Amino acid sequence: PTQLPLMTRLSLLNTVKMFPKRPFSNKGSMFKFSGGKGDFNSKLNQLIENLVSKLPNGNIGAALVAINTAFYLLYLLWPRDIMHKFLNNFTISNYNIGRGRFHTLLFAHFAHMGFLSYLLDSVILYLF
Repeated sequence: PTQLPLMTRLSLLNTVKMFPKRPFSNKGSMFKFSGGKGDFNSKLNQLIENLVSKLPNGNIGAALVAINTAFYLLYLLWPRDIMHKFLNNFTISNYNIGRGRFHTLLFAHFAHMGFLSYLLDSVILYLF
């Protein structure tokens, strides 16, 4: 195999050193990163920690399955004659994004139109 010239290898090493990884801190907050200047998102970290502590065993997967179930029940109970309103608010499309419905980027993950899709997603989210 061909090797890179010495100068190229040294410049690659210097590039890697310029962008060090910030180590994940397991002290205190579960979402805090160590290093850097100050903690600009301490209120957000505190809010997330507070919400996670209220979940059973701190299991975020259980909360995601509950959200998934709520969206699937919403789909099942939605009146069929106005299904286009569900599709406009819970699916991603150029039409929706073009009309400023950016919430569909988040909601589309939880919108399921079939039981198997809902079931598989719920199992994967729970195991997350």
